[in-house]
Amino acid sequence: MHRSDDISELCSRFEEELRAGKTPDIDAYVESVSEQDRDEFREKLLEIQSIAAEQTVAFPTDDSTTSDKPRPEDKLASIVTEFELDIQAGRNRRLSEYLPEDLSDSDREEAISELVDRKRAALQLDGESISLDDMINEFPDDVETIHSLFPEHSEEFLKGTPAGGFSAPTEPIPDGEDLSKTSRSIGPYRLIKEIGQGGMGTVYLAEQSEPVRRKVALKVIRQGLESRGVMARFQAERQAMALMHHVNIATVYDAGSTESGLPYVAMEFVHGIPITDYCDSFSLTLEERINLIQQACDAVQHAHSKGIIHRDIKPSNVLVTEYENERRVKVIDFGLAKALNDSNRLSEETVDTLCGQVVGTLQYMSPEQASMGKLEIDTRTDVYSLGVVLYELLTGSTPVKRESVKTQSIEQVMTTIREEEPERPSRRLAESEEVAAAVSSKRGTDIRSLDSSLRGDLDWIAIKALEKDRTRRYSSPAELRDDLFRYLNNEPVRARPPSVGYRLGKFARKHRSGLIVATSLMLVAVLGIAGIVWQWNRAEHNSLKLIRAETQNAVKNVALSSGFDIPERLASLDSLPKDIITEELEFQFDHTSGQQQLSLAYALAEVGEPPVEVLIDAVANLDTPPDEAFNVIPALEVSRSDANTALQIRASQEFEKKNWRAYSRLAIVGIHLRNLTLVSKILSTESVSTPNSLGRGSAPDPRSVFIDELIQWHGDLDNLATVLKDGSTPEVRSAFCYGVASIDELDPRDQSSWQSLMNDWYRERNDSKTQIAAGWALREWGFSPPYDRIEFSNLIDGIFDEATPSSEAGMIAKAFERSPIEASQILKETADDLISQNRWREAARVAIVLMQMGDNSLASKLLSTAPDPETDIWNPEPRTAFIQVCRIWNGGMDRLLDQLNDVNSPDLRSGFASIVGGIPNLPKSTRDRWGQLLSGWVLTSPESGPHSASKWALERLELPIPPLPTSPTPIEGQDWWTTPMDLTMLRIPVGSAELSTGTFQSEGNLWMSDQEITVRQFKDFAHNDDPNTGLPNWKDVGNFGRTIDETHPCQQVSLEDAAQYCNWLSREFDLEEVYEIQLLDPHPGAGSPHYYEITLRSGADGFRLPTEPEWEYCCRTQTTTDFFFGSDVDLLPQFAVYSRPTTQPCGTKLCNAWGFFDLTGNVHEWCWGGSDPTHRIFRGGSSQNSYKACQSIFAYREALQSKRTDVVGFRVVRGPLTTETAALPEGHASR
Repeated sequence: MHRSDDISELCSRFEEELRAGKTPDIDAYVESVSEQDRDEFREKLLEIQSIAAEQTVAFPTDDSTTSDKPRPEDKLASIVTEFELDIQAGRNRRLSEYLPEDLSDSDREEAISELVDRKRAALQLDGESISLDDMINEFPDDVETIHSLFPEHSEEFLKGTPAGGFSAPTEPIPDGEDLSKTSRSIGPYRLIKEIGQGGMGTVYLAEQSEPVRRKVALKVIRQGLESRGVMARFQAERQAMALMHHVNIATVYDAGSTESGLPYVAMEFVHGIPITDYCDSFSLTLEERINLIQQACDAVQHAHSKGIIHRDIKPSNVLVTEYENERRVKVIDFGLAKALNDSNRLSEETVDTLCGQVVGTLQYMSPEQASMGKLEIDTRTDVYSLGVVLYELLTGSTPVKRESVKTQSIEQVMTTIREEEPERPSRRLAESEEVAAAVSSKRGTDIRSLDSSLRGDLDWIAIKALEKDRTRRYSSPAELRDDLFRYLNNEPVRARPPSVGYRLGKFARKHRSGLIVATSLMLVAVLGIAGIVWQWNRAEHNSLKLIRAETQNAVKNVALSSGFDIPERLASLDSLPKDIITEELEFQFDHTSGQQQLSLAYALAEVGEPPVEVLIDAVANLDTPPDEAFNVIPALEVSRSDANTALQIRASQEFEKKNWRAYSRLAIVGIHLRNLTLVSKILSTESVSTPNSLGRGSAPDPRSVFIDELIQWHGDLDNLATVLKDGSTPEVRSAFCYGVASIDELDPRDQSSWQSLMNDWYRERNDSKTQIAAGWALREWGFSPPYDRIEFSNLIDGIFDEATPSSEAGMIAKAFERSPIEASQILKETADDLISQNRWREAARVAIVLMQMGDNSLASKLLSTAPDPETDIWNPEPRTAFIQVCRIWNGGMDRLLDQLNDVNSPDLRSGFASIVGGIPNLPKSTRDRWGQLLSGWVLTSPESGPHSASKWALERLELPIPPLPTSPTPIEGQDWWTTPMDLTMLRIPVGSAELSTGTFQSEGNLWMSDQEITVRQFKDFAHNDDPNTGLPNWKDVGNFGRTIDETHPCQQVSLEDAAQYCNWLSREFDLEEVYEIQLLDPHPGAGSPHYYEITLRSGADGFRLPTEPEWEYCCRTQTTTDFFFGSDVDLLPQFAVYSRPTTQPCGTKLCNAWGFFDLTGNVHEWCWGGSDPTHRIFRGGSSQNSYKACQSIFAYREALQSKRTDVVGFRVVRGPLTTETAALPEGHASR
């Protein structure tokens, strides 16, 4: 077998055999080409064969028809039975609903006939009749069958005589008279005015008077054109339109002849505008234009299904009208329609095109039509014309420019149509910036955004529809429509850039004669002038070497460029041969890596071969600088469908790894490529986080990460605005409002685009999330959107939206203040409903807005520490939730401070001290103002809670704590006092509680230190010269723990050491010692056992250790939750030092509601109690324990009282012994 270099010619021969009804041998064809081309060639032949199988009307074969299957009697009987039962029951269903989808054509025809006959009989019993129009509307795909059931209409209609009993005009219409200037009528049609003229006839707007009154378009053949060919063509158009019934094709109502014998047809009057004019007049977007061309595809596909080719698709035959507020396309003028086979003859007379006759409109004509009869026309000619209309909708011009049609001969234009490849739409747009600006404006966008949208999939879809080789074209309008659908839905499209081999083959075929001449001259030169040829070859070789060297240098310069330098370097390649550039780029690309390989990837994209995987890797690589987004994204747009597929795969991998930064970058690129699925996914993803000491999650929130990445890595912001203008979700819109408005030094053009878009979003009343976000963004840019336009319901939605920024709380409050009484009532009712459902965080947001409005009542309720009067139990979760929420969402702490200046509520004071101390990076002016307020609370608050919380907040804000007055005894009317030894004692509040040890009752006469005894405080005791300690020389013991920081709690102290400290402290204040401590044996020396007997003195008023119930009561603060702040272990790091190798300074963590610090962590604490006097109890977790030891119920009851252990310390109590304390065993020796 010979090797063929012209695969296209073989394809044409294969197709001709199919047309002739033959069955060509695919294997024989495949073996006729070179081995490396066989796989691609086989796929092409199979595609042609598939097209022939799908369109048997266009490619009839000997075996293309099969005999009808016999009708299943039981299926028809079932249909009829169901119909009769409905008639008896009075149910009126559409006849089409009785037909199952799996009926064969013959069975369907018989079933329709049976149903229509029975429907007609049933209506006649009621004195009614069945309507032909109704049946056609119900069975649009079975028009012929329906017409056969109405012979009184269809036979007369197809013969060209008045249908439906219409009578001829009573007065004859004179030959040659201008019908537009007469008041005469044609049958039931009164002519109103002429609305158009075509090649064969004139179209009038007319009014039909009977049997219905309506406007129609009446097309009458022009006087003097009654030739056999014209009459046949007019009759063919009538027949063609009678065969079709589709929502996007003008409907035919009637046909007939005038008195003088001129045929006419009455059609639906379409008050429409040519599709291109309509789109430009209303500045439709690309998506809206594509939706319209898809409707045109549907209409032409319907015509093809009826065996009809239009052959004159152009904007003036594709009209757009508006029906019930929807745009609707109507395809009209089937005057050049052609039947695909004899079974659908459009007229008894011939309408065949003569050889060499041009049929169609030049600019929209297919290469087959331009071949002047050399190629048979099939359905793909309409696909080409649809492609021209699509091209014009995208670019504002046709592939063959209008100027060429005006200045060139018809033969030159047709040669261009047959041979010259059209420019890609994006390239056509780039020819003139002035024209491009006008075109972009009419598409509701700008040049950059339109170019970005055209590059890639739309380029290749248009080019595939316009392929000169129709075997490479879409095989049907439905395929073109479906590929456009895939583009709109961000799915991979079928269209692809043509391969390099195909382009070279096209070049060779186009210049075949020149190549033959060149080859002949070469042979003559070789044979006759060998020396000259040698010199010429050498010169050519040197020239090629110079070109290659220049190309290599240019490619190397591209590889060494980065960022915004890349486009300029890429431009330097334009003057060099494309094949050499491509070869050199591919070689260098394979032998480089990193930034150089990435730069070469951009260059490969310029020649239509983007290495998608490398580009996607660059997107996901967090080391890729933000500027590269402006290069990566355009490169990926060259092959948008492949890029989207690769994006989906890589994004899924990053999502599984919870690599939110990489995923965010991929999602941003996806938006540029019209793929919003990735961004929607990350913005709807919730993360499970563990808050840090400030109450914020240590695990990053995906939404926050996305916004942070958007601020840095966004690419062309104007293009993002174009993509997001329609179809984005509230989550996406609001995230972009927050992100774009946070970008530093925003380009004025980008800001203008986004300002316009945000204004549009802001006006959408049904989208509160976006409305709040857009309002915030516009104010960030110095604009003031009218918040009073927002409905109360939208404002409440904004309160609950976790994405609403903190600053918006104040703006929402201002919006509510336009009707404060009504707003306050609505907000409080909303809060009551939330509280009843334990939705504390949402209730806290409502309380914050109310505070911004000057109402503190709800905040006081949530921050309350009062127990339930019936149960003596306090639920801390509302207070904890309010503190957590207000730290990150408050509307401005300055405004809240103004509401708290004169507040005396201890719960509000302690709550807001806990809040402000947990907010990092407060502005200096705000911090200083709060410092003044907190200092006042420290000194003047009589309650211990606000006193302790305010001291803690000042330390966290790195502000000085005011000097505290000292007193050796409690201060009357105050729940706290500070001793001269810098020990702060807090009153144990009055109340009772059920504890792990039983019921406990406090009378309010007990005091406990606010924190554990520190290293410095214990040193004051250990290093004193008091001879009464009876203990070894403490100066040699060390630092009482593993830290040299004296602010840490003391540790490595035994219970006996703690008792000695209490007695020493009592002596310092002239109080009676609580403990009698006696050394039973002389101290035998370091490291040897020693024995002490510890006895309680009844009635002593000095310092002592807390009993276990006293300690637990102060820790729990009358709660029953796992911890004193609630049961959410994720919040524990704010309140306890745990799970770490060392302790922290006392009071580092937030105190509980009563003002006590570190009861759940840092060090275990000795308590007095236990049934075995040699083994005592310590409570509370330590820095080395897990969270479980920090629970309020935790206790260790087997502690040897004489053992000095790491992370075991103590705090002290002053006050009378409780009943439980007095009942403890006394006087026992311990070891």
